[in-house]
Amino acid sequence: MMPIQPPDAVFDPYERLAALNLKLETRKTRGDWFSFTRRSGDLLYTSGQIANTAEGPLYRGHLGREVSTQQGNECARLTMLNVLSLVHQSTGDLRLWRAFKISVQVSCTPDFADVGEVVNGASQLLLDVFGPHFGAHARIGMSNVALAGGSPVEMEAIFQLRSA
Repeated sequence: MMPIQPPDAVFDPYERLAALNLKLETRKTRGDWFSFTRRSGDLLYTSGQIANTAEGPLYRGHLGREVSTQQGNECARLTMLNVLSLVHQSTGDLRLWRAFKISVQVSCTPDFADVGEVVNGASQLLLDVFGPHFGAHARIGMSNVALAGGSPVEMEAIFQLRSA
């Protein structure tokens, strides 16, 4: 008797990225005093990432002032793509992993109330790439006064080895 596979066990993250016209970029390491990923047991932790492209930051500033909610959502999506690039670069295969938890910092004005809408950009990308079974995750979105490089979004993530 063949084991029952989860509904999206056949989701190939690389095929999904290609279908979404997204590419994993090689992330540059800036020093040897911290790791961009760290594994403990079946969990993989990533260091914080921002919405950088090869040309530099996608946007700079605070949500609710210089950056719109839609632009923040785009930043969260790109930041998650950068996180996925780190996972691929450090482990060699996204197919080994499932999303576990994301922690997202949003640089915003004190009255900005759409942090969740910004974080949705990252969550949606995980679902688009891994499917609902391997892409569903716990999350937290937090507001912050300022983030690295003036980025409106910074995030870290935890992935878990797939067991099925």
